[in-house]
Amino acid sequence: MSSFEKIPCLEGFVRVRRTSEGEVGSVCVNDLCTALNRVPLMRDGTAVRRCPSMAILDTEHPRDLYASFDEAVAFVQWMARGSKLLRERSRELLQTLQKSRMGRSSQTAVSDDSPELQIIELEYAGHKFSMRLADGRYMVNATEMARPFDKRPAVWLKLSETIRLRQALVENGTSPDLQSQIITSRGPAGATWLEIHLWTQFAGWLSPAFAAWCSHKLVELMRTGCAVIEDPQPSGPETAPAENSAPDVAEPAPLPASYEDALALIDAQHRTIRSQREFIDSNRYKYEHYRQTVEDREWFSTTMIANEIGVSAIALNTFLMDEGVQRRVSGEWVVEPQFRHLRDLHIYEWYNHRTRHTNKYKIDGWTPAGREYIIELWEKRNGRLWTR
Repeated sequence: MSSFEKIPCLEGFVRVRRTSEGEVGSVCVNDLCTALNRVPLMRDGTAVRRCPSMAILDTEHPRDLYASFDEAVAFVQWMARGSKLLRERSRELLQTLQKSRMGRSSQTAVSDDSPELQIIELEYAGHKFSMRLADGRYMVNATEMARPFDKRPAVWLKLSETIRLRQALVENGTSPDLQSQIITSRGPAGATWLEIHLWTQFAGWLSPAFAAWCSHKLVELMRTGCAVIEDPQPSGPETAPAENSAPDVAEPAPLPASYEDALALIDAQHRTIRSQREFIDSNRYKYEHYRQTVEDREWFSTTMIANEIGVSAIALNTFLMDEGVQRRVSGEWVVEPQFRHLRDLHIYEWYNHRTRHTNKYKIDGWTPAGREYIIELWEKRNGRLWTR
């Protein structure tokens, strides 16, 4: 017999349906869209297309639709890919779902102190990342390392310098093969782990100051077999700000000396609020344009990305060919196999009111992740875009 349960998450809750074995079998898609402020996806049919298993499971609340756990996770990940503003909320939402599914027994099944897997936790500028010793090999959590710098390990792994470095480690016998250098785990709590020999090079790509700190820790680890967690809180323009650090609090304004001064202060505050509202209203069209053209899009053409960068489509296609992302075959641009995940087939639909028929087209375009990768690659070679 299944049962429904409310799980606190973000500012509200997410309803799930547990099976007779106590596992989470279904998740309320309405709550997922509400948590990420994407309720229109329920009305326009996007949620149904993304979650084919969606159905009414709670007869007392027929408007609430539930989908399988795996489809719900994939749906949240899809919503997060389209907006940087949703990534942190989506990550917290996915972690909550994963914890609710695992249960206490699964969470405590593996101990960090076991001889097979030893976890070392380091901290840099208020951000923690993990290093683990498994089967005599040190691996570092690259996903946690890159998070405060707003970068992704997948981008670094596709750089030509990184590919040459990894091949050199195999050729000189440091690594047995390329596969052993990287361990990737999927799911809400997934991460990319790098072999210790790639640690400082990856840190240098994130920040030179961070690379120097990692080099110091690596020497300490080699000398003593352990690394001290204490963090000197390095300063400088390249130091990542602490995620949970308290913001600077302004000194409170002095109290008005008289009733007239209080009225003048209130009037000044009202003027400030009015000017801020006018500024927001006058720039609202910019947000709407960005939301329609970038944030809510599922695919991008090369011309769209070229216009965003400020070059022609021919120049961008030639640049991607020089970088080894694509090649010219029979007059058409073909993406190299290792970058194929950056493009996808998308179904474009539009309803013809005259014929009362829905037309569908397949479009092979860049995904949001592909757009981000191309722009980051362009900025790395040609400098950062002023519009970013």
